[in-house]
Amino acid sequence: MNNPASDSSDTVRANIAVHSAMAQTYNEREPHFRPENRNAVRRVLSELAEQTGAGNLIDIGCGTGFILSLAHDLFAEVHGVDVTPAMMERVDLSPGNIHLTESRCERLPFDDGSFSVGTAYSVLDHLEDYQAALSEVCRVLVKGGMFYADLLPNRAFWSAVHESSVDSASRAPWLDREVQMYLRQQELVEADYGVDRELFIAAEPWKKPTRGIATEELRAAGMAAGFSEVHVTLQWYLGQGDVLHGEGAEAADQIRRYLDRAAPLTAHLFKYLRVIMRK
Repeated sequence: MNNPASDSSDTVRANIAVHSAMAQTYNEREPHFRPENRNAVRRVLSELAEQTGAGNLIDIGCGTGFILSLAHDLFAEVHGVDVTPAMMERVDLSPGNIHLTESRCERLPFDDGSFSVGTAYSVLDHLEDYQAALSEVCRVLVKGGMFYADLLPNRAFWSAVHESSVDSASRAPWLDREVQMYLRQQELVEADYGVDRELFIAAEPWKKPTRGIATEELRAAGMAAGFSEVHVTLQWYLGQGDVLHGEGAEAADQIRRYLDRAAPLTAHLFKYLRVIMRK
């Protein structure tokens, strides 16, 4: 077992401190636990299970078990890896095939070719060098194995928000509310969890100074890590939640299809990136 707590990396220590503070209320506060998002991620995991034969899955940065809870009945075994014991203590182990390991994802304590699927949900932007993690995941996957990562901050969106010259008073209320969530993210986390804002910034190095991850850089990193195929897609456009809950799924999907057709000119309107890679 690695010893993440004694690691010299400021980023690792910041992540342990931040997520230890968040652990007890994380599932209740974080929006990716909402039913509509859980259903969307479950569909992706089901497809990966079908494509790979439903062998073993490894989830890096597993936290409180978001992916593990959605995947345990789709795979023979699911393994969660994280650096924060307080988060892993909240993982529901009752299914019987969930296994946890305290370790950095850049140095996985598993043999080559141990897993058919790897996952990382809202994780890669918390790492100083996410390509090192991609290389490790690629190493422990079987030939033809697949890796899925999601909720990666889209640099095009984050840059557009930070560089916008539109005054707050000129924005529609729903738009201003969403923009403020990103501009004041550190303040909101400090208020909700009691986490020092500078510590929170240190735990997410890819949101400063680069303001997120760029599509082409992510694709290049996956290829350099040893994957033969890398597919990056845009996820969760600005205002999608308001449309989904106000006008329904059909309206939200219709807007999504239009924005997809207008890409790449609309890339800055999507908050996150999703990537699926094949070894």
